[in-house]
Amino acid sequence: MKNFAFCKQITRLIAVLLFVFVVYPSATAVALPGKESLTVSPASLQLDSLDPGESVTKELTVFNDGTYDYDFRVYGESYAPSGGGYDTKLATSDNPRAQVSKWVTVDTAKKHLKAGETTKVQLTITVPKNASPGSNTGAVVVEIVPPESSGIVAKKRVAMPLFANVSGNVSFGGRVVDVSIPFWQFTPPLKTSLHIENTGNAFFLAKVKLKAEGMFGAKSFEEEREYVVVPDQPRAVLPVWSDAPSLGLFQVSITTDVLGKVETSSGYVLMMPFWLLLFIPVLIAATFLYRLARPSKGQVKFRRDHK
Repeated sequence: MKNFAFCKQITRLIAVLLFVFVVYPSATAVALPGKESLTVSPASLQLDSLDPGESVTKELTVFNDGTYDYDFRVYGESYAPSGGGYDTKLATSDNPRAQVSKWVTVDTAKKHLKAGETTKVQLTITVPKNASPGSNTGAVVVEIVPPESSGIVAKKRVAMPLFANVSGNVSFGGRVVDVSIPFWQFTPPLKTSLHIENTGNAFFLAKVKLKAEGMFGAKSFEEEREYVVVPDQPRAVLPVWSDAPSLGLFQVSITTDVLGKVETSSGYVLMMPFWLLLFIPVLIAATFLYRLARPSKGQVKFRRDHK
């Protein structure tokens, strides 16, 4: 009876741990209501080998993926990549290499877009004759215009970064540093990281491929993406496997292609939930205590002989 009661207590403990760390978090997820929203494509625009005085025409797609109709306007803004993730924090800048927005003209300043619909905006980029050779940046902003009667001051907007390499005295160079593949990870996504430095004076596109091969027949994953890297601002790249299994051992590799130089770094990743990490020593202790509490065969025989 003592053994039965002890096992019952262990079972209850396991049930509580499963509820706290697995069932409860998933049960508390709440769907968000519909709202004003817009999507701009492409996410960024890269223009390579532009000559001073040259003009090029590009197209911008705006999609109203919200539930309300609205007017929007398009305009240029100064942009210089900041932070490892190249945050699109827009602000007036005197940096002569952050003025590509002044090279842009738009076919229409304001448009109306109904919910669920898509429209095109034509951009013309004209390079000044005195533009600095090498990398230049700017941004095109798409901004929802609130109705005048609403009294709303805050505006929703999306910025599309522009990267332009102007011909002239241009040099290319780059390297990969600080590759990290953490071994023990508690919850998805499976995370890795690296930095790419630009040692030249012109931007370039770097290719990064994340590959994860599951051990013992587990699920596998492979994905390749391109990242813009500008001079004087290292790019932090965070390749992830968003829907990786919560439990498993994986052989992970990161392959980079920087200006034709291909490098691969690899390692192992163990995905194991934190609650399971806590549960293992509990299970070991419970097994040990159970063996101590359980009478040995010799004790059982001795008791029977003395009845």
